[in-house]
Amino acid sequence: MNLTKRIKMLLLLASFVSLGSSCSQSANLNGSTGNNQGAGREASGKTGSDNLTDSNGNGQLDSSGAVRETLSDGRIRLTYKGESQVTVNPVDIVFIVDTSGSMSEERIALEQNLNSFLAQIATTASNIDYSAWIIASPFTQTGMANGKTEVLARRVDSNDALRQLRDFVNGTITPAPTKPLRDNSQKQFIVITDDDARGVLAADIVTLATTNQKLLNKTSVNGIIGLVKGSVKAGCSIANVGTQYQVLATNPATKGIILDLCSNDWSQLLGGLAKKIIADTRKSAFDLSERLDVSRGLEVSVGGSAVPTTGYTYEPASSKLTLGAEYAPAAGQELVILYSPLK
Repeated sequence: MNLTKRIKMLLLLASFVSLGSSCSQSANLNGSTGNNQGAGREASGKTGSDNLTDSNGNGQLDSSGAVRETLSDGRIRLTYKGESQVTVNPVDIVFIVDTSGSMSEERIALEQNLNSFLAQIATTASNIDYSAWIIASPFTQTGMANGKTEVLARRVDSNDALRQLRDFVNGTITPAPTKPLRDNSQKQFIVITDDDARGVLAADIVTLATTNQKLLNKTSVNGIIGLVKGSVKAGCSIANVGTQYQVLATNPATKGIILDLCSNDWSQLLGGLAKKIIADTRKSAFDLSERLDVSRGLEVSVGGSAVPTTGYTYEPASSKLTLGAEYAPAAGQELVILYSPLK
């Protein structure tokens, strides 16, 4: 064999050896990566034997829709993806509008801005399913012939908005609404008045919100009220500060927001309220696939931050975990539940 042929043969042999070594190395890397992933999962307390994974292969899917991982100490970690909350809670919105003589300008402002307020809620990315009622007389309904909004023509005096709210919830208000509050909806009650409540007070509504299953953990009482007594500006005079509504807005059972009745821009005012309502519709109740042994500890976090024990409730009978509205995960946030299963 001449020198030229010998060189060609050696080069060809070297290429085969290199190819074999590359394939072997690649196989070893893949195997090593798989082993390291398994080791990493064990090191972090996760099992390496999951065979039912989410769309990204990130772990076993629990029947409740969470990624389920078993830790080395036997505890379970459930991870719910906030961005998966395409379906949000429906919302029922009830305006109780003081229609006494001193409130004519504010009533007209609501009439003029109500449609844009409801449109802001209806056209979110989540397509919130809402129903709305306006308890007021007089009140001009315009452009709301969509079957979702109903005016209950009823005079509301300056001090009895909470009585009207109670009667609406209890089904004793006249005229009666064509449809009742829904069982599973978030309830948003919005009182608009330049006075304070009498007769039926904040404590009565808190009792109602904590004993009526339709309202329990699903109620917000908001007030567009006077913040300073007396003449605030031209066309806006406050009879009394709405202290009863302020109490309801700060109570955990009826937590809402307070807005200034004498605002110069009702479009902006109602826009802020719409954003609050949209945030409240985020999913906050999670049906778990098994019962938890809470005596061995229960840890809950949202977006990487621990939720205090006062920020959630757990119902053993139904194995449902319910977060306070302020802790419900937003898009992009993760809810993580760490627990021991009940044996």
